[in-house]
Amino acid sequence: MKTFLQILKCTIAFLMVFLVIVVFVGVFYRYVLQKALFWSTEVSIFLQIWVVFIGASIAFCEKSHISIDVFTKALRYKHRIVLEFICNLIIMSFFILLFIKGISIVRINMTSLSEALKIPYGLVYICVPFSSFIMLIQTLLNLYNLFIGRSNIINDYNTSH
Repeated sequence: MKTFLQILKCTIAFLMVFLVIVVFVGVFYRYVLQKALFWSTEVSIFLQIWVVFIGASIAFCEKSHISIDVFTKALRYKHRIVLEFICNLIIMSFFILLFIKGISIVRINMTSLSEALKIPYGLVYICVPFSSFIMLIQTLLNLYNLFIGRSNIINDYNTSH
């Protein structure tokens, strides 16, 4: 999974550089050359969508999202494990739903073309099932690690007690 995350990080870096170039060229054409590029806004929006969803996947896998653990740190070890298990099941259910609905949205939007680029919107929205699948796999890994005793909860508990 670490190698895959590195590939995703490199992909985000490339998309961000490409996004900056597209926006810069669009601004240059509009304000310096007095000619607007019809596609620059659409490309930048599509790139931002992909960056957000891939970035969310990376943050989820690295546990970088904001969390409040005051309540969980007050619990006993066994209760923390149970709570972590229940939370992961809820999260897993959400990602399964997001994956299924994301595929549905992609299928529906494959016939709808974008205004400027004339590409199917489904190609843009495919980032939803893609990222939800990555986060689903990470949730399954979290459950597996919890089951075999290699969860971060164990390390957190051992360092606090």
